[in-house]
Amino acid sequence: MFLIPNIIPSPTHARPPPAGIGLKLNSKLSVVEVVPGGAADATGQFSVGDAVTHIDSKLVSGQKLADITHLLIGSEGSKVDITVLKGSGESTTIKLVRKPTPIQQPGTAAAVAQPPPKSEGPSKPITAKPDAPKPQSKPGIGILIQRSATGELSITEVAPGGIAARSGVRVGDVLTHIDARSVVGYTVRDAVPLIAGDGRGSVRLLLLRGESKSQVEVTLHRGGVEEAVNETAQRHDEALAARRDAEQRARKEAEENAQREIESAQSRHEETLRLRKEAEEHAIREQIRAQQEAEDAARAHEEALQLRMAAEEKARKEALEIASRSAAEEARRSETMAQQVSAQGITLEHETQFTAPLEHQRPQAKAYAAPVDDSLQDAGAVRQHAEEAASIEANEAARKHAEQQRLKEEAEDKAEQEAEERALREAQEAARKHAEQQRLLEEAEDKAEREAEQRALLEAQEAARKHAEAQRLQEEAEERSAKEAEERALREADEAARQHAEVQRLKEEAEERAAKEAEAKAKAEAEEAARRHAEAQRLQEEAEERAAKEAEAKAKAEAEEAARKHAEAQRLKEEAEDKADKEAEDQALRDAQIAARKHAEVQRLEEEADDKAKSNEAPGQVDGAGLADVDDPKLTPEEARQIKRAEVASRVAAAKAAAGHQQQGPGSPPEPGATAM
Repeated sequence: MFLIPNIIPSPTHARPPPAGIGLKLNSKLSVVEVVPGGAADATGQFSVGDAVTHIDSKLVSGQKLADITHLLIGSEGSKVDITVLKGSGESTTIKLVRKPTPIQQPGTAAAVAQPPPKSEGPSKPITAKPDAPKPQSKPGIGILIQRSATGELSITEVAPGGIAARSGVRVGDVLTHIDARSVVGYTVRDAVPLIAGDGRGSVRLLLLRGESKSQVEVTLHRGGVEEAVNETAQRHDEALAARRDAEQRARKEAEENAQREIESAQSRHEETLRLRKEAEEHAIREQIRAQQEAEDAARAHEEALQLRMAAEEKARKEALEIASRSAAEEARRSETMAQQVSAQGITLEHETQFTAPLEHQRPQAKAYAAPVDDSLQDAGAVRQHAEEAASIEANEAARKHAEQQRLKEEAEDKAEQEAEERALREAQEAARKHAEQQRLLEEAEDKAEREAEQRALLEAQEAARKHAEAQRLQEEAEERSAKEAEERALREADEAARQHAEVQRLKEEAEERAAKEAEAKAKAEAEEAARRHAEAQRLQEEAEERAAKEAEAKAKAEAEEAARKHAEAQRLKEEAEDKADKEAEDQALRDAQIAARKHAEVQRLEEEADDKAKSNEAPGQVDGAGLADVDDPKLTPEEARQIKRAEVASRVAAAKAAAGHQQQGPGSPPEPGATAM
């Protein structure tokens, strides 16, 4: 029972006012022709292939032509800014004044002032094929029911988007109740009319779901083709709204991506400026460091010269002091030696004059004095030589000092010249490095700018390509979805027609089978009623015979019991006569008489009961024995006879009980209504 709409509505487009910009645009918002005499043709700045990216500073890349038509069209004389991307990658904003655009001939692309309505769906209603039977509007809820081998009514299929599907019915659910009515033992033909109804109102279904057999209650609102058509139209509108939302999201994402690219380019530019500033600061720091190094070198050279001069002065002074000390030492030694020689000579003369025994030592003294004289002569020569050597050393020291002074001055001049040359070279090298860094920085900035421009151009081209590809895929998807919708609608219409024909055939077969089954059932019920009536008659006769036999046997047994009790009473009476006085005997006699009377009464009642059982009197007619009237139309004759027999049996039992009470002997309470003798 699937509901298939036979009409799918299609949206319509309103005609725009006849004042535009005079451009022919395709679905990718690219200029395919500049309309002669239009506003764009008057500027002479538009070319075929230009891509429209902004309208009045609003990003329109990625949007559909139908969605931006209201931005291009306006009142005559109004102004609009159009930004286009040229084939060379250059973006240009052109100011236009709207004016009426000539209407194009049929078969050509319409100007923007008269955009062609782009169909969002089929322009004509989709109907079933001519050779297929036209489906009728049948009520239903969109489910298919089958009866399993165990007799359960299972949901085997649920129409997508149908009433049942929206209400939560699932494939595999087992139907147990329809509007609180159990469907146990029902067939599909029995359940379908209850569910479908007259196509109005609602129906409540109780379902068992899953392996746990949990109960689920759903309420379904019946509907026909009209509701399905409305639902389909609503779904179509929802699909269009979802599509518009997706396009808006895509446009928003494109704008965000463009904004991110701009921010990225700005950040890269700022990074380039920062690097350039850091390079300049580094060059300045390097120049300052080179100057400081040159100053440090000059200061070190000056300190070296000062240290060298101090060392030379110290060496000269030390040489003079050493020469002076050497000369003085030599002179002192010479004088000491002369004094010693003189002292020894005086001692020898004294010894010669005053010591005779020492005469033999005189040769030795002379021999000793000769070397001393020689020594004195040598000391003078040594002193003279020492003075000459000291003079020579002093002259040499002066000469060396003059030479050192000359070398010092030459070294200072050379050091100053070298320091100046080195400082000049370092300054030139620092200037060259700074110029090289400046050149590299400018080249890096130029390269970064060129790369940024190339990257932006490539990104713009890639974005345009992606937009064109997305537009093409979207158009293909729209065409494919339209074809699929048309084919699906045709298939659903054919399926609905087939199902309707199948339902009609099954309905006719069910009605025919139901009529035959009803006729056979009525005949069988009549035969069964006759058989039951005959069986009731037979059972009634058998019951009557059995009741008569039971009553006769019971009466006989009661008579025998009464005789036994009478014999027992006689025996007790005889025993009582032996044990009691005359009054006891009279009492026993009275008791026996009462028992006999009761026995006779019982005999009489039994005979009356037998007569009633065998008589053919009307039900409910009894004699004056006091039986209840059983003339009740609701009772069968057999039930009335059973009631009568029960009353008789109760009375007989009461009589027997009374007789037994009277036979209990002396001392028993007298029977109600009896008078003691």
